[in-house]
Amino acid sequence: MTSGDYLERVIYGLPIGLVTFFIGLIFYVLYKKKNIKPVYGVKRGNIFEYISDSIKILAYHYSMALMFIGGVIIVMALVFLILFFLS
Repeated sequence: MTSGDYLERVIYGLPIGLVTFFIGLIFYVLYKKKNIKPVYGVKRGNIFEYISDSIKILAYHYSMALMFIGGVIIVMALVFLILFFLS
């Protein structure tokens, strides 16, 4: 690979990783501020309460997954930046 390829991957990867990480962080903080904690093992009155709790759980894990994916993309962009300077 040429140094131009490395620089191109840094230019595309770093903003995408940062945006993904911060979107996940915003949703994670909002989730924690509201202190939404679904209660497990409790019988619900109807199906909509089950769906509401499952959406809360999915939103929490989705925000954590976005932060993880964004962090991985940022690390990859930094590795390509190092390779750009070394080549």
